Amino acid sequence: PHALALLRIAFGLFLFIEALTYLPAISMMFSNQGLIHSLWADVFPSVTLRALLSPPSAAVAYAIFCVYCICTLALALGVAMRTSLCSLLLLYLYYWQLSFHYFPSSYHRLFFVVLIVLLFSGADRTFSLRMKMQRGSFLAWEPINILPQRLLALQISATYLGVGWQKMWLPDWQDGRILFYSFVGKWATSLGFFLARVLPMSVFDGLVWTTKMFEYVLPFGLWSKKL
Repeated sequence: PHALALLRIAFGLFLFIEALTYLPAISMMFSNQGLIHSLWADVFPSVTLRALLSPPSAAVAYAIFCVYCICTLALALGVAMRTSLCSLLLLYLYYWQLSFHYFPSSYHRLFFVVLIVLLFSGADRTFSLRMKMQRGSFLAWEPINILPQRLLALQISATYLGVGWQKMWLPDWQDGRILFYSFVGKWATSLGFFLARVLPMSVFDGLVWTTKMFEYVLPFGLWSKKL
């Protein structure tokens, strides 16, 4: 279980750190004070469901966000893992229909698949509070089925077979401009703006081709034990 346990820890911490980046904009992204429109609130005839899926008040949005953060940390720590994963799946669907659907990205779908696979993986069978409480040691472990790890590998392979190979002929990926724009676009940072100002376009050209080659070979290298 050690590989999946390491994935569980890294993924849980990643989701927590990603959540912290939303903290300054919780009311704008997830409450009725923001410029958002629920994707599913008008779909269901039930008044209760429509109320649950509609943007809540800012106070309620912060409370829900706190639950989300607690679940990500519980996942990383390996305590109440299935409860945390079920909660994260529901909250991810909730946030998707509330805000994330405005800017859909492939990583949202990847996250959802990973959450589902981890739910049945036994990834808390080592390096976890569960094993500490049951066996008295974080390093104690129990054998698990290899299928969840293989499913994640297949998902990653399929993703990069698509996104990597299509970059070979997509017009926007034939030079470094698309990477340059990402340095000054929606996810830009102060460092990104600085690099966009000082680096020549040839650097971005090289980075784009490096990215394409990495994505091109990853689906094959992932299945090579040596690589």
